[in-house]
Formats: sequence, structure tokens, C-alpha cells
Amino acid sequence: MKNICALLCLFFGLFPFGGADKPDWVKKEPRDPNFYSTTVKMPKKNKPNFKDDAHHSALKSISMQISVQVLSQMELSDFEESGINWSEYQSRITTESKTFLKNVELVDTFENNKHYWAYYRLNKADYNAEREMLKERSLKQASEYLALYDDNSRGDEVGLNPLLKALEELEDFLDMDLNMLKEGRQVNVYNEVMQRLQGLPANLDISLSKDELKRIAHHDQMDIITASVTQMKNNERIAPNSFPLALSFTKGEGQITRKTSTDAGGKTLIEIGKILSFEPRQEIEIAIDRDYYRSQIKSDYVRRIFDSLKFKSAKIKLEVSKPAIYIDYSLDGRKKEARGNPVYNLLPQFNLDVRDSEADAQYILRLAALSRKGEYQEQLKMHFAYVALELQLIDKASGKMLHGQGFAEAKAGSQKEELAISQAEKKALDDLSGIVLRNIIWQSIFNPPSH
Repeated sequence: MKNICALLCLFFGLFPFGGADKPDWVKKEPRDPNFYSTTVKMPKKNKPNFKDDAHHSALKSISMQISVQVLSQMELSDFEESGINWSEYQSRITTESKTFLKNVELVDTFENNKHYWAYYRLNKADYNAEREMLKERSLKQASEYLALYDDNSRGDEVGLNPLLKALEELEDFLDMDLNMLKEGRQVNVYNEVMQRLQGLPANLDISLSKDELKRIAHHDQMDIITASVTQMKNNERIAPNSFPLALSFTKGEGQITRKTSTDAGGKTLIEIGKILSFEPRQEIEIAIDRDYYRSQIKSDYVRRIFDSLKFKSAKIKLEVSKPAIYIDYSLDGRKKEARGNPVYNLLPQFNLDVRDSEADAQYILRLAALSRKGEYQEQLKMHFAYVALELQLIDKASGKMLHGQGFAEAKAGSQKEELAISQAEKKALDDLSGIVLRNIIWQSIFNPPSH
């Protein structure tokens, strides 16, 4: 009996009812001002990687603690003035702090059948020392980028890239002292970068050799305009080399140089080809190529600051007219007035300006109608006639025939013999005035085949 009691005591001593006592840090999370610390609890059921999950959860918790401390040292007004979103930057700091967590220490673990607990901590002094070291390295690099910008002799891309790179170097350390000794005085490198970056758009100008054009829609024309970029920098006006520009229609549509960059003299040539829209007032904007810079920015924070910069642009205003066409119409070799016939009335619906003088037109539509008398049908008491049309569409400037076509005879009748030909003439013109004529105009003037 004594032996049984002894065994029972030994059993419950080794395996107390309900499992082993949990350590104090599981019952109550430790607080030590010298450490960032956290305890995590993970379920084990159907979680083969529960230890890895616990580690990731601990890193997330500690990084969040760091971000709270970092942001508590910064003024919300500073963010608002810079156009930075507070919540976005908080997320950035949380992500950034994880890069400094390689020294996180696993202090202790505990587990039972259902759960796994882990106690992690990070020494604040070690963390701050490492972050200070990285800050000094980034501060030095940012200072070098700032010096590149201040060097007028370079001139390329107005130094915008060095400023953006300097900002990317500093963004993880905005809560820290960013002063350093330059030319015998203490300067805040971040403030210097931001001052130059925010002041740059007002000092950058784009000018054009011509800013107004008169054009004809869908007409083969080419205008070449010189765009010049200058920057006022350190009280000196310089011409930046390799400065990227982007062109776009803010009104209308056409064939233009979409991307270009300046030469060593700060100039570039812009080609304006065929205008594809019929809007009478159109506009082309020439501006900094934002996509060029945005593609090189790695940080969302820096990209947001860049997007907030208001750069000046230049604009080309276009006064656009519709293609003008003159109808040269004849019947049996005798010239006839085209005004009022079905073709004359239809052409404006095809975005053509019909002119009454050949001198005012870019295109000539030559219509030659040939008639012949037909039979008389006694039962109908009708005289019949036939009219065939020959069509030529000519580019007046070059004399080139864009389209030529003959059409089958149109037949019409009248009780009066003298009216039969005019009825056949009207039918021939009516037959042409539809999808056939529309296709001829579209394919010859608005969408000619490329050569």
C-alpha cells in the first residue's frame, strides 16, 4: 500500500493535473524599459510551421512597437506640410524596422498539446546603435547626392535624380538627427534636399519656337518645333542636358513625338504630324516626363513627394479645319453647277468642307456623267434614259489621283422625253451618295494605305 501511494505521489509530482505550470512570462508579459519584447501564442493543430509563424508574429509585434516610438518623436504637421500621408508613412516605418531585427533574441519557449508560446526581445541599445550606424552611412551618401545637384557644371537632368536618391537614402531616418557639418557649419541634410526639391519646379522653364499652328485634319503635314529647357540655379541660368520631356494631346488627337530629351544645349525637336481629330480647337502639352522619373523611384514615400511637385509646362494651340473639297461636275462634257446635287449635300456629313472654288480646296472630286437615250415603252407611256458616272478623287497639291472608278449605268424614265436624262442623272448621283462614296472618302483621305 505504501508503495502504491509513493508511486501515485511521484506520478502527480511529475505530471500534475492539467499539465506543467506555465512560466511567469506566459501568465504575464514581461516589461523591461531596456528591451522591445513580446510573447506570442500559436495553436499547434494543423500548423506544422507553428514555430516559424510565432517568429514572424513576434517580429511584426516588435516592429510595430518601434514604429510607434519613431512616430511619437515626429510632428504630424511636418508630414502635412510635405504632402506625406501619415498612415502610409507609419506602414513604411513598420516595414523598415524589420530590417533591423536580426538581433531579436528568443528568450524562452513553452508548449502543451494545444499551444506553443514564445518570448522574444530586442535590446534597445543594440538596435539604436545599429540604426545610428546605418543613418550615418545614408546621411553621408545623401550629402554626396546633394553636392552633385549643386554642381552647375553637370547640368544633366537638372539634378532631379540626385535629389530623389538623396531623399530615398534619408526616408528611414526622419525621426533622427540628420544634421552634419558642411563647409564649417551644421546643416540638416533632409531640409536642404527638400528645400531644393520643392523650389526646383518654379525655376524650370520650357519654351517653344512656335506655340500656335493652323492645321487641316487628316491632312499629311509635318511641323517641327524647337523646345528649349532652362533652369535658374545658384543665380545662373543653365541649359540641362538629357532632360526628359513627354508630349500629349490635352484636347484632340494626332501623330506627335511622344517622348524626347534635350541635347547639350537644352534643346530638342518636336515633330507634329497628321491631326486625327476634327475638333476645331486642339492643344498639345509639353511637360516633364514624369514616368521617366517615377520608374526610377523605388520608394512609395519619395514617389508621393515627387508627384506633389507642380512643374510648369508649355502648350501648343492648334486651330484645326476640316479638309476642303471642290466638286468638278460635268454632264456629257459640259460643266454643271454642283451645288444642290446629292453628292454636294452629303459630303459635309463626312467631315469635309465643300468649297465653291477650286482654289480654296485641298481635294478635287471630279464627277463626269455620260448620258444616252433609251427606249420608249408604249405600255408605260415612258421615255427611258441611261447615265453612267466616272469618278476621280485628286490631291490638288500633288496632282495625284487618290481614287478612280467607273459606275454602272443608272436607268430612269419620264413621260416627257426631255426629262428622262435628268431623272437618270439624279438616280446615278443618288446611287453614289451612300456607303460607296463614304468608303471612297474614308479610304482615300482619312485612312489612306501606308506606303
